[in-house]
Amino acid sequence: MRKVLILSRYFPPMFDVGGKRAYRFARYLPEHGWRAVVLTGKIPERRPVDDTPLRLPEGTRVERIYEPSWFREPTGRPSDGTIAKPVRSPDPAAKPKRRRLLGLPVGPDIALLPHVVREGVRLGRREGVDAVFATSSPYAMLVHGQQIAKRLGVPLILDLRDPWTLNFFQQRRARWALAMDRRIEARLFETADRVILNCETALAAYRALYPDLPKNRLTAIRNAFDPADQPTTPEPSSRAADEPLHLLHFGNCYGPRRVETMLHAMAELRRERPDAPPVLLENLGRVGTADLELAERLGLSESFRHGVFVPFAEGLERLARADLAVLVAYGDETLYIPAKLYDYLLARAPIACISQPGELADIVEGTGAGKSIRPGDVAGARALLEAAIDARAEGRRAFTPDEDALRSFGAPATARALAGLLDAVL
Repeated sequence: MRKVLILSRYFPPMFDVGGKRAYRFARYLPEHGWRAVVLTGKIPERRPVDDTPLRLPEGTRVERIYEPSWFREPTGRPSDGTIAKPVRSPDPAAKPKRRRLLGLPVGPDIALLPHVVREGVRLGRREGVDAVFATSSPYAMLVHGQQIAKRLGVPLILDLRDPWTLNFFQQRRARWALAMDRRIEARLFETADRVILNCETALAAYRALYPDLPKNRLTAIRNAFDPADQPTTPEPSSRAADEPLHLLHFGNCYGPRRVETMLHAMAELRRERPDAPPVLLENLGRVGTADLELAERLGLSESFRHGVFVPFAEGLERLARADLAVLVAYGDETLYIPAKLYDYLLARAPIACISQPGELADIVEGTGAGKSIRPGDVAGARALLEAAIDARAEGRRAFTPDEDALRSFGAPATARALAGLLDAVL
């Protein structure tokens, strides 16, 4: 069986969502003739970890050697959903300022390049790997992967879970810094055997950005869910009649990702339909202060709860019991598909998607898993709440996805696609 060296900064039991993509590939690649050798980071000592059991095939090797001995994991990151403290929301009236200074190109993890390359080459030679697969972010992983593959003399596949220089988060950087990253990105794309984006929209944007690259150099493989993790979906009739309508947002929600549209709809429903059952919106992950302040102004403080991440298995069970799973895009951005979409599909949770028209909305509605509305469409959000109320009264789910349509979003299908790329580059 051939072997692929997977470079992933994060890997379970870390809570970081980026590690789940690498984990699912490692789990299912052996079914298609490839065994994973994973180079990843140490299990954090100062943050909680996910105790959901891992199911890696026999022979899969996971080496937690990403950090040198002197490295200390930064704390207090906004995206750390194990922290309960809300994230301070920016002033919407203030014009975003570019940062004039930059510590290092690509990002701070580029400082680990000598260590990661040395350890990656050592591990790759010892295991006799046939290819290197580097997944970002951090984007330094792409540079690490390029250097390791070059020294091992094996094909290189770069995987971007989110866009790099097309990422809206990058637009605040100094122009010279962004230009430097664009040159590095272009060079990496030229030297890689394949570059994977995780949605078709991002793939189209990058093909337009680099039109001189061979068309097959860039491709798309979406994230996925593991069918083996599917929770049991409770019968709708098992809910008590006086139980609040339960809305659940699974993951961090701050910055351009907000639940304000749903909060306004909840307030309108309460005001105009006092006979309607109470509605509870729960967020598992960090929230922004703007949504908390809005909930207070609308008199919904008791109806909007937030807490830290829970173990993955527990989170899926909560999703399966929810009347609606709230799925919020990154504001008006369309180059991203939130990873939680696949958790929602796995749990068969009825989805209330708040997104601009595009790939995300197409998936939600094309699978029959839910309904998508635009940000700010309060009437549409209220209609979704009323649909869930009616479904509860009739003892059914608000939406039931098509099982055949869901199959292509499973990890066995995406691992097969990656194995096909690996076979092709050899």
